Amino acid sequence: MRMEKLKKTFRAAMASADITPTKSAYLQGYLARGDPRCLSECPKDFTSDILARVLIVDNGEDALVFINTEVSVSYPDAFTEDFVPRVAEICNTKTDRVLFSNNHNHQSIVQIEYANEQKILKAVAEAQARLEPASVGVGVAPSPYAVSRGMDFTADMAMPVDNLLTVARFDGAKTKKPIGMVWNLPFHGTMLSNGSNPGPDGMSQNYNLLSCEFSGYASRFLEEGMRGENEYFCAMFIAGFMGNAGPLFDGKWNAGSPQELKKAGEAVGSQVLSLYGGIKPEIFGGDIAAAVGSATLPANPDPAIAGRFSTDLAVMAGSFGDALFLGANFEVFSIIGARLRAELPCRYLMPAGGACGTNGYLPTKEAFDLPPYHENATYTSLGPDSEEAFYEKTVDTVCEMAGVSLERIKGTAAPAVMEKGTAVYAFDYGGAISPDKIVISFGQKSRNGCASDFVLKLYDESGNESFSRDFEGYSVNYIGVPSEGANFACAKLEVKKRWRDGKFVAEGIDALPFADVYGVKFVPAGQGGQKT
Repeated sequence: MRMEKLKKTFRAAMASADITPTKSAYLQGYLARGDPRCLSECPKDFTSDILARVLIVDNGEDALVFINTEVSVSYPDAFTEDFVPRVAEICNTKTDRVLFSNNHNHQSIVQIEYANEQKILKAVAEAQARLEPASVGVGVAPSPYAVSRGMDFTADMAMPVDNLLTVARFDGAKTKKPIGMVWNLPFHGTMLSNGSNPGPDGMSQNYNLLSCEFSGYASRFLEEGMRGENEYFCAMFIAGFMGNAGPLFDGKWNAGSPQELKKAGEAVGSQVLSLYGGIKPEIFGGDIAAAVGSATLPANPDPAIAGRFSTDLAVMAGSFGDALFLGANFEVFSIIGARLRAELPCRYLMPAGGACGTNGYLPTKEAFDLPPYHENATYTSLGPDSEEAFYEKTVDTVCEMAGVSLERIKGTAAPAVMEKGTAVYAFDYGGAISPDKIVISFGQKSRNGCASDFVLKLYDESGNESFSRDFEGYSVNYIGVPSEGANFACAKLEVKKRWRDGKFVAEGIDALPFADVYGVKFVPAGQGGQKT
């Protein structure tokens, strides 16, 4: 799991293309597709342009091509039949190395006009021509802007959500000049229509406004600030597993106007820029790999629900060095992505919902029983067991790509105790272990079951501290920590604050409903790894 300078030198480049539709089109982020209220009369009813961004990463032997569009979902078949083969030909790679993502923008389209498809191909060729030796750095930080939501689109601060922002930074290895960035955080791009300016029929009067949404304004804010250093600088936003995730800015989950939308974009863009500025690119090369997986997920036993969408799963994965892109054709609930990030054989995960189409929501098992998420859970054809089936298939696909199997090493938990206002949780593993990752789990049922400010400490068999890490401002239920080669026999969580009803609470901390610390080891394929 250590970052090392490897012989296979990375090259990278980015480019963008304007894919704003030139003729009237229905906005595809709403159930009312075909409803005249959702018809955007281009170019009259739009507040911004719509862009596609391209990132190419290669290592002299293979290449990954990331194509991101500011649309609702990403369909490879939204393009003409020869689009993906032409991209692969331009970049001298295989078609399964061409990966799609989007900003899950409800104020946009799905189908790309043929002329705009040609613009994307031109951007791919421009990026390919600009490839240069690159260094990569990745940073992760909790964000206040991603929250859970109900079917009424309001924020539900008590339900679990993945609030971790991931930013990948690409710089020229020789020039030291910025190339671009990718930022990833689970959001529904629905601020412009969430409860804003409702008409007499209850539908938002903004439904027909074509827009890049707040995430698009965030990327433009970042690009405008960096293009003095590189005129081709791109800030690609990849919507995470956003099934139950919505935005929240200044206590609001909606924007009454494009001006408010732009302000929200600049707020999240400022956090992204702050994290980006603190990243030191130190990865100069490594392996590149890609994989696809498919399965049929368990259907809902209610035939009225089971027939709404397909239960066919498609997963696409691509990795460079220790960073992993993971796309799925469902709007996966974000906490499932947090669990994958914690356990998968990668240091950094960038999940993407609706990355190769969408078959509705993929909820957690608990979502089928807990209001208001029972309504979200019916916007799917899947049954309660689908979460685990998706999880296992995704783990198998990524582990096979990495050439490893996953082994979980569990310990014995002692009862929690209070020490000077701090809740302490202890775990004993019955001897020294040396996993690749340490996973901190607070379960899934409630965001109120998450510690926010805490310290993880590891101890060797003699009781000496061998590892320590502080966490602040977290409210995510699963966290994976690379062990950096630490050997330990015991672990402690010292919780100073917890998330409760939308606040970080320090006074009167009591025992969390559930807390666990366990190890994950990645065993080379064929050497007896076992899932436990």
